This record gives sequence, C-alpha cells and structure tokens, in this order.
Amino acid sequence: EGCAPDDPKSGEAGKNEERVVNLSPPCEICSSKKARYTCPGCSRRTCSLPCSKEHKGRFKCNGKRNRGAYVSMSDYNDNTLVNDYNFLEDMITHVSKSKRDPRATARPTKARRKLASQASKLGMDLRMMPAAMKRAQLNRSKWDQGKKVIKWSVELLFPKVDVRILQHSVP
Repeated sequence: EGCAPDDPKSGEAGKNEERVVNLSPPCEICSSKKARYTCPGCSRRTCSLPCSKEHKGRFKCNGKRNRGAYVSMSDYNDNTLVNDYNFLEDMITHVSKSKRDPRATARPTKARRKLASQASKLGMDLRMMPAAMKRAQLNRSKWDQGKKVIKWSVELLFPKVDVRILQHSVP
C-alpha cells in the first residue's frame, strides 16, 4: 500500500535493487573529485578546467593527440579508427590545397633553369628551394653567360659570435 518495491517495509527488499558502482577514477591532479575528462595528448584524467590547465603546466603537455603515434591492435578501437579516418581526410585536403597553390606549382624562371643546367654540366647536383621561400628569394646565384661562370650567393654563418654575412656574385 504505497510502499516502493525496494522499501524494506514491503518485504521485497533487494529484489529490484540496482547497484551503481562508481567506475570513474579520481582526478590525477587534485584527487578530491572524480575524473570527468581525459587529455587527448597524455591520457591523464582530470575533473575540471583548472585541473586540466594545471596538468598541462606540470607535465609539459599541449593537450593535443599525436596523430601519427603508433597504436597497437589491442588498443585500437572505434574512436581510433575515426581519428585515423579524419587524419587521412585532412591530409587529402592539404594535398589538394597545395596543388592549387600557384607558389607550389610555379615553374622556375628561365634564369634559374639556366643556372641548374650549367651546374649540372659542371657535375654539380644543384637543388633549389621553391621560389616562394624566403631563402630562395635571398639567393641571387646566376650563370654569367659572358664570363661562362656561375656567380654564387654565399652565406657565411658564425654562430659563436652571432654573425651572418651574405655575399653575392662570388665566382
């Protein structure tokens, strides 16, 4: 008469009783509350934003998952599969963008092609950076047709005294 099924007075105690077991471990930073969040970078468990920030400082963690890290088959799950799929989708997007970027597909200038050709004839394996790169823009190496020599841009670095010297037209 109006008693709950698991009420000890009803005589049905324990029949419909459901036990709730707290499976959540304590926060790894403060240990006073149960952990609610898992860091994607280091898998440490925390309870709140302040504890999450504390763990990043204490353990030098950036909070980002290493997308290229090895995952054993025993640890591989549906979440890992989705993460891998998203990673591959991102790579396809980046490759597609780079193919459309005119700086990535720009043909070398006539002067750069001539320099590479003459260097090859002289037995040199000359490799040039893409024209959009800063160091490529600083490089003024060229083939001097009249004197039949390559005039190089040479950069001298002296790290102990923090000196950099860039010299152009060096034969």
